[in-house]
Amino acid sequence: MKITHWLVVAMRISTATGCKHEQPATFCDAPELIAVQSTCYNPTNGLVLQASNYGSPDQPVQFNWMVYIQKDTSTAADLNVARVKTIVSNDMLTLPDSVLKTDGRLVVKIATTCSGKATTTKYYAFVKRLKTVSSCYQWESQKI
Repeated sequence: MKITHWLVVAMRISTATGCKHEQPATFCDAPELIAVQSTCYNPTNGLVLQASNYGSPDQPVQFNWMVYIQKDTSTAADLNVARVKTIVSNDMLTLPDSVLKTDGRLVVKIATTCSGKATTTKYYAFVKRLKTVSSCYQWESQKI
């Protein structure tokens, strides 16, 4: 009887002081990629930008999209003279044509806070080009 009693006590102590199962830390960071839709641009639908590779999908995400809108499509265009829009959204942002107007270049950067740490992406540039094969405008990535 005493042995049984001590085994029960030992099991309770072992259970109380044993390793606790910890939840794995969720990882989040600024997106590693911002892409633009690759289909013909339809002004009625606007332009869809998608951020990806930013960490755990179970992490609630709110991004501050900084969108620099420029007429000049050259890579030397000065961001200081661009129209700037800051838009709060998730990992997908639709820019209406009323924001884009007739301008042909966007430079985009995202800022977010993950677990109290502020992070930002690098700048991503996109230009609107007329595609002769499809006779439509497409937004495509441009090196900065």
